[in-house]
Amino acid sequence: MCGINGVVGLNNISEPLFQGIRNLEYRGYDSCGVALMNQNDLIVRKNTGGVEEFFRKKNILSKKSTIGIAHTRWATHGTVTLENTHPFTSCDEAFAVVHNGIISNYRFLRDGLKGEGHIFRSETDTEVIPHLLEKYFKKYKNVETAFVKTLNLLEGTFAIAVISTHHPGQIFCARRESPLMLGIGDELKFVGSDFNAFIDYTKNAIIVDDGEYAILSRDSYVVRNFLTREEVVKSITKIEWDSETTKKGGYPHYMLKEIYEQPQTINTALELDSSLIDEMVDMIYESENVYFVGVGTTFYVAKFSTYLFSSFADRFIPSLSSDEFVSLAKVNSKSLVLTVSQSGETFDTISALKFAKSKGAKTAAIVNVMGSSISRMVDKVI
Repeated sequence: MCGINGVVGLNNISEPLFQGIRNLEYRGYDSCGVALMNQNDLIVRKNTGGVEEFFRKKNILSKKSTIGIAHTRWATHGTVTLENTHPFTSCDEAFAVVHNGIISNYRFLRDGLKGEGHIFRSETDTEVIPHLLEKYFKKYKNVETAFVKTLNLLEGTFAIAVISTHHPGQIFCARRESPLMLGIGDELKFVGSDFNAFIDYTKNAIIVDDGEYAILSRDSYVVRNFLTREEVVKSITKIEWDSETTKKGGYPHYMLKEIYEQPQTINTALELDSSLIDEMVDMIYESENVYFVGVGTTFYVAKFSTYLFSSFADRFIPSLSSDEFVSLAKVNSKSLVLTVSQSGETFDTISALKFAKSKGAKTAAIVNVMGSSISRMVDKVI
């Protein structure tokens, strides 16, 4: 899991870019990088280490630019090295790309691009993207066309943000099965892995869905389907959270913050609208068989829920790990699958829900991020 963000505005965006990627550091913190536009040239800076250390060592805040993208990495393809750190650029340095996800056909694409003379400098799957953009821009002489052509060649999961010297005032971004949101401010437009990328500056969010791409400029934005290129009309989601709830609150890392905030978290949970809980209780009562589903830490939440229901409700509800659900669960139209996910974007849990829905099962979820993929795909959410 990695974090990406981008900002475009009328004035210098170095500070909001820094604030955004620092807020996303919980998604990955082994390396960090930025790409900024200086008039018509790309400035790319990156290094291993955390966000604040990187911005300080590279003196990023002194760089003046009205558009930029950033990345904080948790390594998947390639070790933690400078060469494997995002952003990545094309051979002609006209495109810079940040990416969260896994491009499953990158070896095939890389071999073809190498055969055409493209030079690769990393071990990552991401690096095929800027080279594809360069290739198709040379063919079509249009950044949007090159972007869409590239998106439709990629297999796997991705949230991508791109800036280019060919369109120095625009950010191109897209998603497939990796989270991506837009932040719409009066003087600034944002893209990020979640609303933490822009919550300090605007609470107006647009959720980009699978198979969609967006083009942002300082005073406009458009969202399109990347199969048809038709415009998709999107509604604004108002973020109700205070920005302070998403930060470390003076603690050295998020784990300590979560430990010490447990009493407050319990009190907040007890203040939930009881009608939402009643509706979910009715779903459980009316279903012939129910599964509690999570993965990692939330799988232990699911297992504890099994214990609580057996102890207090005299009903056994099995708990399954999301990555085993498709193989083990027996679901039909009389089943309920209740999932737990902190981010609302957990890949294995989304896959389990898709399987359950394909069998006609009812679905519900408890998540911690409004507007997340899971919150929008289930029948009932808390």
